[in-house]
Amino acid sequence: MTGDVNPLSLLFAEVLLFWHATNYLFTADPSSGRNTWYSRGRKQWFAWFILRAIAAGILTVAVAGWWPGIILAGLIVFGCVFLPVARWLWMPPGYIAELELGANIVFVAIAQSLISHFDLHVQWALFSIPVSEHLISAYTITAALLIFVVRGGTFIVRGILDRAGTMPPPELEHPSHLETATPRELERALPVDTIELNHGRLIGNVERLILVLLVANGQYTALAFFFAAKGLIRSKDIERRAWADYLILGSLTSFLVAVVAGILIQAVFHLLLP
Repeated sequence: MTGDVNPLSLLFAEVLLFWHATNYLFTADPSSGRNTWYSRGRKQWFAWFILRAIAAGILTVAVAGWWPGIILAGLIVFGCVFLPVARWLWMPPGYIAELELGANIVFVAIAQSLISHFDLHVQWALFSIPVSEHLISAYTITAALLIFVVRGGTFIVRGILDRAGTMPPPELEHPSHLETATPRELERALPVDTIELNHGRLIGNVERLILVLLVANGQYTALAFFFAAKGLIRSKDIERRAWADYLILGSLTSFLVAVVAGILIQAVFHLLLP
């Protein structure tokens, strides 16, 4: 049951889209060491992530066929359950980046192996438009990568920052005690609060999307301008010790994620639409 299947077939593209949409599009999953959010909505989160995993499996069976497509569906259901659970229960915060990258690489490798081994093809097209299958595949993979770059990129950046110990410290628990605070406590008293961190993550998401589009279109000269402009805008923040390492390492990691994703998108279009 082996056949010549395009490494980037339409079925592969649609399954990749289901995988990334399920794990990164609809909601932010908790990670180890951040259990407060989870405790407030444990039942709702648990029901939601099981529901979305089952939905991904049903969609996979619909596009790949019942047999042997059910094996591919089982893979995506297992992966969509395993990844959030591993992220929350088993993986230390400093290794979240490795988990995200490893899980995606393993999923892609196994999914493509199953598609090739069983010679699977699309039984029901997710997108029925009068264009070539290769073009649909290219844009579907692009959509999947853009989804990953946003929230998956956030997990990778957060994991690198945690691993390096450069996450900004929280504010003093009792700011009124600054008169008797030690130099280290004064440094921690800088206004590095949740609102600022959330704004930074949102800015990082938008930045990565812009950078991916620039790289995918071969606009490499714009990257230097973009990076220099960010450094100029953030120059005052870099003077704050609690922010400096966080901004530099976070920006470089986010930049790297976007560049790699943009290069992958370029490769997909060159392979499918030479």
